[in-house]
Amino acid sequence: MKCRSSHAAAAALESELYRFVTRGRWAQLQDLKAPPEGLSTLTVCLFHIARLNDGDTLSSKQIHRLIRREYPEKCPPDTPTIESVETTPGDRQLENRC
Repeated sequence: MKCRSSHAAAAALESELYRFVTRGRWAQLQDLKAPPEGLSTLTVCLFHIARLNDGDTLSSKQIHRLIRREYPEKCPPDTPTIESVETTPGDRQLENRC
């Protein structure tokens, strides 16, 4: 993952997490200690994120910070942050869906 694309990845993950928690399967799964078998990889990941965050969503800025922390070799600390990178029309559409 290149750092420029980490912004788009963070925005997309924010959107998916928001949808999962507010309109998705979280209401059915929130009392479980582990996700049931047969879920997609994305749903399993969203389950763990929501569970660790007590069912709250995360902003794309928070997600981006996590991406930068977990993948420092692909997104070094001196690269632009979300605040300093201009958004594209596609980015704004993602933000408006939330």
